[in-house]
Amino acid sequence: VLLVRKADAERWVTVGVLVALGVFAVLTYRWARVQPLEAWDAWSIWARKGKLLLDYGHVPTAFFTSPVYTFMHPDYPLLLPLYESSWFRVVGSADTQSLHALFWILFVAFLWATAYVASRVARPAIWAPLVGLLAVTPEIWNQLMSMYADVPMGLFLMVGVLLLGLWITGRRRRD
Repeated sequence: VLLVRKADAERWVTVGVLVALGVFAVLTYRWARVQPLEAWDAWSIWARKGKLLLDYGHVPTAFFTSPVYTFMHPDYPLLLPLYESSWFRVVGSADTQSLHALFWILFVAFLWATAYVASRVARPAIWAPLVGLLAVTPEIWNQLMSMYADVPMGLFLMVGVLLLGLWITGRRRRD
């Protein structure tokens, strides 16, 4: 009887955290989709490269050779601008105001991916509150909404490290 009650409690904790995350994700998406692109690096480095990729389909050679473009750091990686240019293609224009929504969608996907990976190795009573806390951590949120490349790259890296850890410990081919 005690085992049944403990399982029910875990289920309710998990459902509660997931419902709260869903409500939080929807409400914050509504806020994020109308935020202006204000941060210098977000516009000057990342979104401009994304717009170049949208306009030309590639980064023009002059971008790497002309001193006119040096303020855009041509040596920085192109993963984030590729992501942004894909968003521009989806929305039909270089709508920089909606880029915050793109980053929010990435963050919510990261939370769900983390919950999925964690659910394979830990009980819900452990992983569900941790994912919920991660969702509302102020510094992650602030950095994410500044639209600098650090947090999105960290999100990709974190899920990758979790999956690599699963593969190393379990040696299962599906991992």
